[in-house]
Amino acid sequence: MLKGLEKVISVKESHKGKKLIDHINECCNLTSRFLKFYNLEKYTDFAKFLCEYHDLGKLQEKWNVNNKENPPHSQVSLLMLLEAEEN
Repeated sequence: MLKGLEKVISVKESHKGKKLIDHINECCNLTSRFLKFYNLEKYTDFAKFLCEYHDLGKLQEKWNVNNKENPPHSQVSLLMLLEAEEN
């Protein structure tokens, strides 16, 4: 799903000491366990999709985990999602 972004998400931090790819994988793993526990595994693909895109706005050049204030990233994540759906 994140074709073309593998390199940048393996370098950029989403949280202090955590690369974006690690955060995405952590979200996918936790969500998968949650869905399995509640017998909602039919939503696995959708949940993975959301996990992969929810923080991609943090890839903005101006966004940095060490900034005291950052530009909003949620809206940019949504725009990236919509653009990916168009392609």
